[in-house]
Amino acid sequence: MGGAVTINAFGQYNEINALIAMSAYTTFEDVVIDNLKYFKVPKFICTIEKPIFKLALEANFGVDKVNKMNPITQIQNSNNRPILLIASSKDTNVPADNTKKLYSVSKNADLWIRDSWEHFIVKDCILIKVADDKEYCDKILGF
Repeated sequence: MGGAVTINAFGQYNEINALIAMSAYTTFEDVVIDNLKYFKVPKFICTIEKPIFKLALEANFGVDKVNKMNPITQIQNSNNRPILLIASSKDTNVPADNTKKLYSVSKNADLWIRDSWEHFIVKDCILIKVADDKEYCDKILGF
């Protein structure tokens, strides 16, 4: 959820000069449906569930917030500030297609889809050895 929260903040506050978002989803309802699909819930149930889930979100948080405070909408408020979107090609938590969709509607964005299986993107998923992942560090620091 960190990538999504970061994009939402970036879209709301022009004081944020740049954005790096990793494994971000497009909307909360999309990521829920992606996870249902991952667990092999039948397609017709996913199709029915998405609008029901969105209605539940709107009932709890309001239509305006649900429709405006989501990454796919907020990333469009970049005002030409630089963006780096990162995802893992085989992420099962948030499929890389989410990042590709965010990239397709963003301005001034760079995209890196790492050939990896893990949500956390860092090589071999060893978060305590991030500095040893030269490719990852070069990409972040180069941005």
